[in-house]
Amino acid sequence: ISNKNIIFAGEISPEKLGDWYRTADLYIHLAWIEPCGNTQIEAMACGLPVICCNNGGIGETVNLSSGGIIVDADLDYQFNKLDYYKPPKPNYKNLVEAVNKIFFNYELYKNKINYNYLNIDNAAIEYTNFIKKLI
Repeated sequence: ISNKNIIFAGEISPEKLGDWYRTADLYIHLAWIEPCGNTQIEAMACGLPVICCNNGGIGETVNLSSGGIIVDADLDYQFNKLDYYKPPKPNYKNLVEAVNKIFFNYELYKNKINYNYLNIDNAAIEYTNFIKKLI
């Protein structure tokens, strides 16, 4: 979709990602059922509130860092066979409401981000604790 407010930048080298994140106002992560992403953490570390869907692991870091809104945009995953290349359509109405909620309360969401949580050591501790529970 062509839109004057959307810029396709192509591949960005890792050392320039922070600069690109800091040019934005909001990070929208719509990957369906992604188990553990890094981009939402990078975005929050650069001061961007995040909007993500309710399935997958992205919402966990958004929630624990108070970094944005987890949108009830997808039906709950039923743990059955799936085709990653044919995800269900999200609830766009709920996504638009979340975007508006952040923009109308922007400083509140931007200032709520808990930067202390956005630390690789915390992630390592959580993985270790999870594995200990399994054992």
